[in-house]
Amino acid sequence: MSRLPVKSHEERKRFCGQIDTFNNRVYRMEMFFAVDPIAPDFADDLLDAFALAKRRNGKLALFALIDTSFEYANPRPGRPVWKGQETSLYRGSELDALANAAPCLFKLGDGHRLARVHIQRLVETCNGKPMLSFVASELDSSLLANTFQDFLEVKTVDQQQFVLRFADTRILAGLDAVLLAEATYGWRMGIVHWWLPDRKGALSELPALTCNEDDYCRAKNVLVLSQYGFNQLVDHGEIDAILNAIADQNPALLSTVLPSDNYCLIQRLLIQTNRLAIKSFPDVVMFCTTAMFTSEYFYLHPRFEQVLASKIWTPGELGNAFLAIDDACWAEAESMGAQTKTVY
Repeated sequence: MSRLPVKSHEERKRFCGQIDTFNNRVYRMEMFFAVDPIAPDFADDLLDAFALAKRRNGKLALFALIDTSFEYANPRPGRPVWKGQETSLYRGSELDALANAAPCLFKLGDGHRLARVHIQRLVETCNGKPMLSFVASELDSSLLANTFQDFLEVKTVDQQQFVLRFADTRILAGLDAVLLAEATYGWRMGIVHWWLPDRKGALSELPALTCNEDDYCRAKNVLVLSQYGFNQLVDHGEIDAILNAIADQNPALLSTVLPSDNYCLIQRLLIQTNRLAIKSFPDVVMFCTTAMFTSEYFYLHPRFEQVLASKIWTPGELGNAFLAIDDACWAEAESMGAQTKTVY
């Protein structure tokens, strides 16, 4: 089904000309977070899961891990519940100057009632932003913060260095898989359980991991990822990058369905861009934008199919190739529905 009507050649020209925007414009970058609001039963589900863990290990305490960079960039009214009681993970590190935007730990109240109040207040502040997860550990806040010190920054094999945003829940699951595949010693040391909202706002948990203190070997340098591991991280963030680009250019296209549904749509569309060997990021964004502007299966229309198969455009200029398609074909592309899905 079409997201928006194809109104005019001029309107199509506005979004088909995105390549000029990508190459020549400074981004306004209204951030789009492809995460739904946290589910109403999230707090109860989390407390039930922690109560079960606590029955198995009475030494466990529950901590919130908060990526305060989201709040720093766009603060909401009121004082965050963690303010003044948090343990910054950048404290004492080379990133200490970024303390106001650091990931931090906040220990929740020991009793069920106080813990529930803390979770509710955290959700009120963090809802709609991928900045909140929860860990269960026997360690106190200071010791637990120390276990993250080797994972604040990452270096690639070609010596590029980046801050590792592990407190961003969009990244966390993919990052966890990469670090475990890379046999990274010390990752998740002291963390018995790690819970987070999934893309739909429901409670999820990272896979169980036995983390032995003997495995922990503090690195003398920044964590180094293999090229394959780094590529995996980049691939994991591709959908969010595409959605941010679309939000910057055509935010109305993202407003008709839930954020998680937009994420799933781009996930399906990337199957097609891979099949069609569309490699340029602006062209991938153009393909996805066109699907949102017309219909998900627009590429099955014979005229669009012809253009995409011909590769007649210069990489980065798919929008111009689409702009040359006549109005009647654009109108017909709107009706390309699931019943035409013959290429899967």
